[in-house]
Amino acid sequence: LYVVCSVMIILGATSGKKLSILTTRISDFLGDVSYSVYLTHIPVSAVVILLFSKLKISHYIGYTLTMIFIVMITFAVGSFFNLLIENPLLKFLRIRMLKPNQIKINLKSNALHSSKTT
Repeated sequence: LYVVCSVMIILGATSGKKLSILTTRISDFLGDVSYSVYLTHIPVSAVVILLFSKLKISHYIGYTLTMIFIVMITFAVGSFFNLLIENPLLKFLRIRMLKPNQIKINLKSNALHSSKTT
């Protein structure tokens, strides 16, 4: 796995053109949700492991399938977190916080004033 990732990085860095595997919709989606999956993987994995051990599911399906289910569930929860929480929050913050015409700097008094009237 490490070798494949290293080869892809080296090929991407040395070639002047984009590799088709790096420009697919799937790779774009994986890049978009990767931070959300990173944020949610520990709590989701812990809950799934606890649930599987309480219900003795791991005993019946084995270690390999348990790990596959954990990865799939973790990825699904991270993807939903990205779509339902992270993206709307980022959109809200961009709209709310990054309006350049709402904040004016008074250079004489070195104070910030909002252009909104209350």
